[in-house]
Amino acid sequence: MFILHAEKSKSDLALVSTIEYTIIDKLRSSRKIFYELAYYLITAVLLFSGVSKIMDINPLIDTLEEVKLPHDLIITTATLLPITEIGLGIMLLFRIEQRTALRITAILFLVFFLFSVYGMILGLEEDCGCFGSVLKSNFGLSMIIRNLVLLTSIILVLGNTKNKYN
Repeated sequence: MFILHAEKSKSDLALVSTIEYTIIDKLRSSRKIFYELAYYLITAVLLFSGVSKIMDINPLIDTLEEVKLPHDLIITTATLLPITEIGLGIMLLFRIEQRTALRITAILFLVFFLFSVYGMILGLEEDCGCFGSVLKSNFGLSMIIRNLVLLTSIILVLGNTKNKYN
């Protein structure tokens, strides 16, 4: 009787162990899928925003003029920002210097987040020019939340990206 009970306990233990490993594998797989989706969402946002600004840079210029930036800084920003976004998007898409691109994107998204908060504090309500004239994106709480989600996503992706591509 004792031997039968001991064998049953071993098989129960093996079953529990198998279930635990299955759950852990599914969690790892789900987490990997989340990070991949976030990575490609960030890549798509960069490419879309850069290309849409190149198509029509005027909404961005209008916003930068509204916050009273010096003219030279407006021209420099309007010239370099779309190129930077497209460049980072391509680097991420093809995993070129991946960690470096992720770090620069994190800094860029931090600037976007701070600018959205600044715009709300100033009382700006019009389109920010984030996506040229392709997609309207007005200053306000929704823009702050969007930029916070992007910033958080890039930080999570950066924290979970191995150095294997560099």
